[in-house]
Amino acid sequence: MSRKNTILIVDDYEFNRLLLSEMFPERDIIEASNGAEGIKEYEKHRDEVCAVLTDIMMPIVDGLSLLEFF
Repeated sequence: MSRKNTILIVDDYEFNRLLLSEMFPERDIIEASNGAEGIKEYEKHRDEVCAVLTDIMMPIVDGLSLLEFF
């Protein structure tokens, strides 16, 4: 069984994604700028993702709707 080591960061502000990425240097990071992109990225990497960090207020698909997907 492979070890999940990737964090999916979903936030519409690039600075926030960068800041969160730097907080987890030992993890692989995947970024998305809205919930719709977050869903697509999760579906591509679902076997690798161990956590999802998301903003609540975002365009297209907000963070709460994103979490309902899981």
